[in-house]
Amino acid sequence: MKIANINDSILNIFQESNMAFKLYSYIKFNRVFIVLLLACTMFSGGCVTHSKYFKKADYDIDLVHRIAVLPFGNHTLDRYSGEKMKEKVVIELLLKGYEIIEEGEITRMLVDLKVQSAAELTLNEIRALGEVLKVDAVIKGAVSSMDIVKGASIHYPEAALTLRMIDIKSGETVWSVSNSGGGPGFLTRHFGTEGKTLDEVARKVVKEAVNTLQ
Repeated sequence: MKIANINDSILNIFQESNMAFKLYSYIKFNRVFIVLLLACTMFSGGCVTHSKYFKKADYDIDLVHRIAVLPFGNHTLDRYSGEKMKEKVVIELLLKGYEIIEEGEITRMLVDLKVQSAAELTLNEIRALGEVLKVDAVIKGAVSSMDIVKGASIHYPEAALTLRMIDIKSGETVWSVSNSGGGPGFLTRHFGTEGKTLDEVARKVVKEAVNTLQ
């Protein structure tokens, strides 16, 4: 009888110890999670992105291999923003394995068509341009923001762009995306320290936009 009581006591102690260990592990895990969450919030640089995109449901994007990227529209105060963002988009497309037409070829075509801006191109002209360049699709783009926003006491980067892919055979828009990012982070808002650079924010916005292709 005494042996049974001793065994029961040992079992109870073991169970209580096991529960205490589980409780300790749970508390420790949550503390680590909270610390990591705060760290991400503080050191993310404020680069929160907002993306909306469309993909034509019955279109196989994997059939697109060769792309012409037209000069981007620029709606910012920096006259070079369109060119800078276009270069970043081309790099991301190349990294994904797409064949991109040289800019010089596209420029010559626009000159032949007597077009001042890619935004002036009609759908028929885009299709004709694509057929001559022997591409599967054409991408048009526009930059609506790429600047350092200056507040009363803080400065922070913002970038935003839209992209649209047009299938040459059908003339239909098969993919489009609008993405923006930036803003002040925790450290910038509360301590005035610098977060991500404008180039870093722009690259992140472009990368996330192009990633919606696949």
